[in-house]
Amino acid sequence: MTDKPTLTFSIMDGPYEQARTVTVFRMLDIAARRGYNINVFAYEGAAALAFSRQSKHANAVHGRNLEEEDHP
Repeated sequence: MTDKPTLTFSIMDGPYEQARTVTVFRMLDIAARRGYNINVFAYEGAAALAFSRQSKHANAVHGRNLEEEDHP
C-alpha cells in the first residue's frame, strides 16, 4: 500500500477578494476527496477566512446585547 503525498497550499487572499480563493477551496476539496494529505498555510487576509461567515451576536455571558458587543 502506498501513501498519498502531502500537498501544501498557501492562501494569501482575504475572503471574497479574489476568485483565486474559491479556486483554492475547490482544489482542497478535490485533493481531500482523493485521499491526499493536506497542509494549508493562511497568511495576511486569508487568516480571517474562518471568520468570514461568522455573524454578529450578543454576549449573554458578559451581559451585553448586540450593539454593546460591537463586533468588528
